[in-house]
Amino acid sequence: MSGLLRPMFSKGLQKDQDPVNMIDESSIPDNFPLDIYQENLDLYQEYESWFNGDKLDETFKSDNQEVELYPVKINPLFGASLKHAYALFGEYEDDSRPLVIPKLISNTQKKDADMIKTAEAALNHVWWENGGRALMMQNGLLSQVFGGCIFKANWVPWQTWRQIPIYIENVHPAQFIGVASGGDYWHLAENWFIKHISHADAKRFGVPTDSDEPLPIMVEHYTADHYVITINGTVAKMPGQSGKRMEGENPFGQCPAVYIPHIRFDGLYGISLLKNLIGITKEMNLRLGDYGDAVNDDAHTNIAMRNVTGTPKIVKIGDGLPVINLTGRPNISGKEAEPDLFAVSQSKASSSMSDIVDKLFDQFRRDSFVPGVAYGEDGGSQRSALTLVTRMWPLVSHIRQERVDWSAGLDVFNHLLLRMMSEKKKAEVNKDHLKLRMRQDWYPILPRDRQELVNEVVQRAAVNLGSIEHLMEMLGDVELPAEELERIKEWLRFLQSVENPPDDPNSPSSDNQENSSEKKGRTGNRAVQSGKSQEEKQDA
Repeated sequence: MSGLLRPMFSKGLQKDQDPVNMIDESSIPDNFPLDIYQENLDLYQEYESWFNGDKLDETFKSDNQEVELYPVKINPLFGASLKHAYALFGEYEDDSRPLVIPKLISNTQKKDADMIKTAEAALNHVWWENGGRALMMQNGLLSQVFGGCIFKANWVPWQTWRQIPIYIENVHPAQFIGVASGGDYWHLAENWFIKHISHADAKRFGVPTDSDEPLPIMVEHYTADHYVITINGTVAKMPGQSGKRMEGENPFGQCPAVYIPHIRFDGLYGISLLKNLIGITKEMNLRLGDYGDAVNDDAHTNIAMRNVTGTPKIVKIGDGLPVINLTGRPNISGKEAEPDLFAVSQSKASSSMSDIVDKLFDQFRRDSFVPGVAYGEDGGSQRSALTLVTRMWPLVSHIRQERVDWSAGLDVFNHLLLRMMSEKKKAEVNKDHLKLRMRQDWYPILPRDRQELVNEVVQRAAVNLGSIEHLMEMLGDVELPAEELERIKEWLRFLQSVENPPDDPNSPSSDNQENSSEKKGRTGNRAVQSGKSQEEKQDA
């Protein structure tokens, strides 16, 4: 390979003219899938330029002048992508758990409560150490724009500040190339990762580079059996690990990343939300530009005059009021027409021009699955909460489809995290934890009426339709239901001790109770003795 690659994504898309981010192909392994990388790169650059509005800066030449093609620069793609990302995670609580909460299920009849608790606590801790909530939110947005997102797990023993040395990375889709394992898109047969790193990072990984040269390129290649990490073609060394080369057998037995598609139709890579919206966005901007030009022409009409001799002059009278002095023709016959000044106009802006813009936006909302109510439009009348929720069905149904793929991907990724902890004997996770089934807990997509939810929980509790832990999970504001239940039990014991305090041996009531007990005891003894004497008489 020779020459230069196109710019890569390090922090967002790099500009074509930035030579620092151009890649020398000689520093890339020979087996790197360059064609797939460049094909993906072209597509991702197109999507990002539309998402951030750069495409709306396009110009054309008219009379040797640069004229903006989309002067209004309306970009509904940005807002639609954000709304999808927000709806994906729903009405989440402000706590330390990830936005999608991993839960484990026992495969046997025996309840493995302690084992499940250990595994869930370990997973939540790893996500917390890596800022999992922010990672998920960012990947939710990347998925809308680029058609998918990637979660990657890195074993980083040199990062000693971590209690569990696992670094979760949300890789930019342009830095990732995956190869499916047959028809299995979740357990990939091969992963490639490629990105720029700083000169300081290259030195830390044992490959010093000249700061005057272009940024170094790190390439990672993984299969289920083997891995190798290179910097500018040289195998990297593990920081703080006595120069251990970063290549060899893959200790975890699977690729370290999971690709989650936005919507998967065929193949590994998903379909971007923007794909079918770019054309209508162009049309909206062009037609709105035409409408704006027509309104501008109507507001700036041409003025004509007739029956005027010479050039009219503007004079001021009274308190400076400007007036136009129209000099008429000489009055010879007495039938000369009066001088006149009038506007010559033909209305260009029409209702049909306005209607087409509205219809285009309505069609955009249909194609993006974002109904008008999501923009705060309710048709100008009062609507019940149920009606508004029903109108959100296009977005809700689409988000449910996204959640299916997210749940499948996070099941595999969280299982990978447990496998890494088990292999490295961290957080008391062992191979038995790998036998547990996985599921993901999602928050409601739309806000729920809190009063109705509380009433439902109270009614179910009254007839014992659900455990206390499950009912607390329904409320959604309890992070650890089992621990909360123990606190409730402790509170109930405290209330019982207040309502029924223990007897004080020094109190008069206690003495009376003791005397009463003694009397009862003596009476009982006499009754027993009397009974015995009666039996003796009968025997005689």
